[in-house]
Amino acid sequence: MNINEVLTDYKTIGDFDKTASFGGYRGADIDRKLAVHPTNIKKAFNFFGKTDHNFKFYVINAKELKDKGERGITDTGWIRENFPNDPLVDEICEVNRDVISVCFLDNSGSQRVMFTPWIMAHRISHALARTDDNLKHYDAFISHMLNAIGAGYKIQALTGKIRYNNSHESVLCSFFNAIGKQKSSREGKISRPFEFVHECFAKYLTYENPHDDFEFNDPPEIITYNRNKLYLRDEIYCKEFMDRAKYDIMSDFDSMLGSSYGKVLIM
Repeated sequence: MNINEVLTDYKTIGDFDKTASFGGYRGADIDRKLAVHPTNIKKAFNFFGKTDHNFKFYVINAKELKDKGERGITDTGWIRENFPNDPLVDEICEVNRDVISVCFLDNSGSQRVMFTPWIMAHRISHALARTDDNLKHYDAFISHMLNAIGAGYKIQALTGKIRYNNSHESVLCSFFNAIGKQKSSREGKISRPFEFVHECFAKYLTYENPHDDFEFNDPPEIITYNRNKLYLRDEIYCKEFMDRAKYDIMSDFDSMLGSSYGKVLIM
C-alpha cells in the first residue's frame, strides 16, 4: 500500500503545525505529528484492514472545533454550521452508504494515550456509545460480567438481573485487568469499567473473524480490590457468563457498525 492509496481514505483538514482543536491537552503536539505522519497513517490502514467494515477517516485540526469532539453520530447540518470552510466538508456531508465516516477533532481524554491506530479504534467505540440504542449493549455487557463474578465467586448480590452502579467499579476493574488480553489490561490500567468495553471493541477490529478468534483470559483465582479478596469457587459457571458476554458484545459490535454506514461519527 503506497501513501497515495492511504490518503484516499485518510484525509486531513487544517494546519497540524499549529495548536487548534488538537491542542490544550498534554501530548497534543505529539498527536498532531502522528496525525499526519505517513508511517502512522499506513499503520492505521493496516490495522483497520483486518476487519470487513469500511471506514473513512477525516482528521481535523481547526480552532472552530475546539472542545467540540466526542459527539458521536452527528447530522450534516451541525457539521456545515461548525466545521471550517474547506472543500472536504462537502465530501464529509455526502451520504455514502458504503463507508462509516469518522471525524477526529482531537485526542483529549482523562487517560492520555497517543493518537495511534489502537486509540483511533477505541475512540470510535466512544462515538458509538453516545447513542442510547448503542449504549444499552455496553450496559448489557457490564451486567453479564457482574453475573460472571457473582456466579464464579459466589457473590449473591451480583446474580440475577443487575445494573451497574459505582459500587461495582473496583471489583469490575480488577476482574477486567485479569481477563483482558490487550495491553491496557496486562498493565493493570483499566480504571473504569466501560473503558474495558471500548478496549474490547478495538481488539475486535484486529480480527478477521472476531466471533471465533476473540478470547478472554481465564478468570483469576483471586480478585483483589479495595483490600478485599474474592476466591474463585465455580470456574465453569463463571466462564459460561463470560462466553455469553463475549458472544453478545461481538454481535452487538457487528450490529452497531452495520447501522453506522452512511453516517458521520464525530470524535
